[in-house]
Amino acid sequence: MASSSSSVSPNPRRPLHAHAFSGPLIAPIPEQLDGVTADYLSLVLKANNVISPGASISSVTETVLGVGTGFNSNTSLFKINYTYEGGRPPPDPDAPHTNPPVLVVKSMPPAEETMVPPFLLARIFKAEVATLITLGDKVSPTGTQFPVCFYAALRKGETRNVGIIIMAMVEAPYAAPRAGTQYVSLSIPHARAGILNLARFHAHFWVGDSKDPAKAIAEKFPETGRHFRSITERETGLTVRYLLETGSFEDILALPEFAPIHGLTRMYAQKSLAIVRELRKGPYSMSHGDVKKDNFFFVEEGQPGADEKAALCDFQLATICSPVRDLAYYIVLCLGVEERREHLPGLVKCYCAELKKNGIDFSEEQVLRDLPKWLLWPLLMDCATATGTRKECESYRGKQERGESVTDEEAKLYDRHEVFRQRAFAAIEDFDVEAIVSRLGNDCGVPFMGCCCYWALK
Repeated sequence: MASSSSSVSPNPRRPLHAHAFSGPLIAPIPEQLDGVTADYLSLVLKANNVISPGASISSVTETVLGVGTGFNSNTSLFKINYTYEGGRPPPDPDAPHTNPPVLVVKSMPPAEETMVPPFLLARIFKAEVATLITLGDKVSPTGTQFPVCFYAALRKGETRNVGIIIMAMVEAPYAAPRAGTQYVSLSIPHARAGILNLARFHAHFWVGDSKDPAKAIAEKFPETGRHFRSITERETGLTVRYLLETGSFEDILALPEFAPIHGLTRMYAQKSLAIVRELRKGPYSMSHGDVKKDNFFFVEEGQPGADEKAALCDFQLATICSPVRDLAYYIVLCLGVEERREHLPGLVKCYCAELKKNGIDFSEEQVLRDLPKWLLWPLLMDCATATGTRKECESYRGKQERGESVTDEEAKLYDRHEVFRQRAFAAIEDFDVEAIVSRLGNDCGVPFMGCCCYWALK
């Protein structure tokens, strides 16, 4: 679906409807970030009323932010230099047209460089674009803070898919996450600020106990809602069965790092459909799906608003399901064990109060009732990546046992995963998740190969 830029307000502080999932493109999508030139940016941004009349981009300076970041994206920061017709000075920054000084550009990498099959990568890119557009369509009434999207396009090809997302930097007073702090616990003021922004995000998409939440969101956001997907019982549950029964089960059980949940993993292999059936229950909203610390921009501690303002980015794993999925991930994996034990009730109270401000009644009791089962979601993610995790852990331990040097990157990666494991396992024990799973029925005899082969070949 391609949108006409003529119907869009020329205010670059709002995301534009200049996205193209099908139909004509303003210009061919660069296959790599080095193809994002001054001419390309000038063309697509001028066509979408982002750049002031009479202005053009004369040159760009690229700084690589990450390869394979944002789940499966190559991301760079582009510093923009402008020229103006007739030698006129740059416009007043408070004028309706304000030329962005920097841009963040995400590009879809080749299939051989990604963790997921091409069809799923295309779905991931659509989820992010659709989320950014729906949040900014009329400026989020809930006050959600997020990056401004200026242009996005996606094309499926015979040999590879290509996609691009062009965004503004998150503006002050927010600060970008510091490198190397991903596994440092959130401060309590920042934890509260993140919870408030999650509540605003969930409130924006809230469809409650709808019998067909995907349809309800599509009706609420007609232009982009059809691009969202929900967690479905059979697709997700059978895929987990496939992963567990074709290798991941043995990988997890072979790792001493996962010893505290070996028993839970065995039950998971028998009850994956029943588990996903539990996770499929409402109420429904949009779940961000990856609310780790480095997907938030916070106000510097000690500055006004540090405990209430945060901006959320990277919506590639956005999915329609219970909002408790995000709360469990955020509170359990972004806080230390003792901080989580002490502050969980207060953070849940804060979340529910913010929802209530937006007219949504979701009780603290219901959140606390549903939260333990969502601690199973990180385990599902572990199942999906268990083979790679086993290689990383065994390589790291093997080098240590042989007295070989370990690179800083290898040590940081192992330490980060170890911190997350410790936090997740402690919560699983505190909430007695094994007892919850033990009460669910087995899925023995349910066929799974056909479903998974279909998705793998699609």
